[in-house]
Amino acid sequence: MQNLPFKLNKKFSFSSFKFSSLKNPKKIQEYQNRVWDVCKQIYKGGLVEFGEGNVSHRVFKEDLEKNSIEQIFITPTHNDYSTIQQNDIVHVDFNGKLLSDSRKPSSELPLHLGIYKSRPKVNCIIHTHSPFASMLAVSGMDLPCIIEEMALFLGSGVKCSKFASAGSTELPKEALKAMGNINSCILKNHGVLVAYKDTKYAVKAALLIEKMSKIYIGAKQLGKVDILDLSQLKSLTQLFYDSISTTNN
Repeated sequence: MQNLPFKLNKKFSFSSFKFSSLKNPKKIQEYQNRVWDVCKQIYKGGLVEFGEGNVSHRVFKEDLEKNSIEQIFITPTHNDYSTIQQNDIVHVDFNGKLLSDSRKPSSELPLHLGIYKSRPKVNCIIHTHSPFASMLAVSGMDLPCIIEEMALFLGSGVKCSKFASAGSTELPKEALKAMGNINSCILKNHGVLVAYKDTKYAVKAALLIEKMSKIYIGAKQLGKVDILDLSQLKSLTQLFYDSISTTNN
């Protein structure tokens, strides 16, 4: 197991799982800790509060038993980020079947599964209700590329989707349309969605979208916003598509 930047839950028990089709059942704890660590980072960053947003991680194919259906670990419903424990993270398969005897999965499970099924390169999904990005969401506004960092980590500006109800099968469809050829979008009247290859870049993107949203809204209040021309940032966007993008291109 890799070295993790936090202490493992000493109360962890494999008895909480109905069954596992992972080659090594001890990997269950590793995946729970991956999701738990992201939860703590986005909570510390002010991107979520009690009962808001969700986090998930795909189980790598090399960790699955042969011919097993794909699986993910996801935050539970009514999640309290201030008290969440590693054992609270829920294990489900791509059919939505519960593989653990822990809590119920997030009501946004269809959103996560829809993205994972459409984008095989995605390994971590974060959905937040961060304040400034949510201002854009309720206004139906896109976040344009205003600082070069966005070109590298986001690929471009971030578009706002059409509205679809939370928990619906339409939500991942609208999210994917808005994401286009990048890894993130603003969900109309809802929040932010990022879908990346690993947790490090997913957290970076979620934090960056909120930071850029705050800057963009503040600059608009000052009366002038200069939007960057992506054709002048080809070296940065190429780095994004070469190493960070989750599209199939």
